[in-house]
Amino acid sequence: MALAPTRLKALFYRDPTPKGIARTLAAFGCLTIKARFYRRPVIQLIDTTLHPEPEDGPPMPGPSTADRLSQALAESGYLNDRGLAWARTIVGPDWAE
Repeated sequence: MALAPTRLKALFYRDPTPKGIARTLAAFGCLTIKARFYRRPVIQLIDTTLHPEPEDGPPMPGPSTADRLSQALAESGYLNDRGLAWARTIVGPDWAE
């Protein structure tokens, strides 16, 4: 089951490629200084989360891809305080930056 939409997850859909997501996060000031300058690990984390290894058997219900990506970024230490706050800020369907 997908979690509520957050301000951070709304950024993922601006450019849904791994490089585009990293670029968008940096442009909106959500990445730490180190993650802004060394984006390769950030892009690799995003790519791994968006394209996980195939599992045997049917897909299991659970969080959406955007939910998993938001959680992975928060746990990785790549998000600064703004990014972490945006990960917790729930927005409505008509939200626009």
